[in-house]
Amino acid sequence: MRYVLTLVIATLVVAVGSSPAVASGWNDYRLQIDPGFEIVRANSLDVMLCRTGGSIVYFHGDYAGVGPVSGYVVTPTHIFTQHHGRVARNLFAGDTFEDVDPSRTFYFVVDKAAASTPGAFGVGASVTINGVPQDDGRPPDVFGPFNEQEFLGQPAVQAVAPVKWLEPSNPNVVAPLAGSLMFLAISAVVLGWPILLLLLIACVGFMLWRRRSCGRPAAG
Repeated sequence: MRYVLTLVIATLVVAVGSSPAVASGWNDYRLQIDPGFEIVRANSLDVMLCRTGGSIVYFHGDYAGVGPVSGYVVTPTHIFTQHHGRVARNLFAGDTFEDVDPSRTFYFVVDKAAASTPGAFGVGASVTINGVPQDDGRPPDVFGPFNEQEFLGQPAVQAVAPVKWLEPSNPNVVAPLAGSLMFLAISAVVLGWPILLLLLIACVGFMLWRRRSCGRPAAG
C-alpha cells in the first residue's frame, strides 16, 4: 500500500512539474516580418530578430539585462525592436536560469541594408580569435541598446515618428490550440489514472472494513 501511494505521488509530481516545459513548445514560432527578416521564438526568454532561414541579426543575451523581443516596427530602411529585460531567477544556490523582466524596456535600431550585406565571413557570420571579434568589412548594422529617450532621438526613428509597435505572435493560431488540447488530454490520462487508482483502493479498503465489521459477533 505504501509503495502504491509513493508511486502515485511521484507520478503526480513529475507530471505537474514537466507540464510548463511540454506546453511551451507549442507556442514557439517563426514570424516573417519583412523580406529577408523574421522573428523567431525558441522559448519565452529567447525571442530574436533573425535573417530568414539563416543567422541571428543580433543576440540579446550579449547585452546586459536585455531580454526577448516584445515589439517591432518595419520601415523601408530599418527595423526597430523593443525588448523586455531579463533578470536572474535565483531560486536556489547556483541557479543560472533567468526570467523575463517586463518592468524594463530596451530598444534597438537595425539597418536592413547593412544587415543583409555579406562580409568577409558571409552574411551574418562572425569570427572571434582569442576572444577578439574580427572585422569582416561590413558596415555597422545594429545600434543599441537604447533607453526610450535615446531611441526616440535616433534619426531613423524621427524620420517615421510616431512609432506604432507591433507585438510578435505565432502566425499559426491552430498549432498552440491543438497543442493545448493535446496537453489537456495527456494530462487527463497521466493525472487521471492515479486518482482512479486511489479511489479504487479506498473503495476496496472500505468494503473489506465493512465485511470485517459485519462479520464480528455482537457483544454480550
